[in-house]
Amino acid sequence: MKECQCAICGATFMARACSAKYCSDECRREAKSQKHREYNQRPENKEARRKYYRKYNQRPENKEAIRDSNRKYTHRPEVKEAIRDSNRKYRQRPEVKEARSENARKYRQRPERKEADRAHHRERRADKRSAAAVALMFGLAAGGEA
Repeated sequence: MKECQCAICGATFMARACSAKYCSDECRREAKSQKHREYNQRPENKEARRKYYRKYNQRPENKEAIRDSNRKYTHRPEVKEAIRDSNRKYRQRPEVKEARSENARKYRQRPERKEADRAHHRERRADKRSAAAVALMFGLAAGGEA
């Protein structure tokens, strides 16, 4: 047995094997997760993973499974509440509020939207006039009978 230094935490330990690098299972797991992280951060591996999942998500049998899985997850009450809280916090951020109000302003200023609003208000006015006329007619009829 030889004395070695752990590659993760730096502690010295008595190695049972000649190629030992880590003092404990915890350090071994940490090293493995570090290697996974490094592998996953490489651009060529990221692109390969994206390509695989794009293909995977396009298969009809997988689309239904993914939809079901998402539905099961997001319909749980604690998850729904967490999503609502997250969305609420996001919408309260000043830059998001500003962008949302700016987008709403732009939407209202679009020519086709203005025309749709005008048409809607014309219909509402016409409805109010006809409702007033009906009420007046019935009011007079009721007043005439009394």
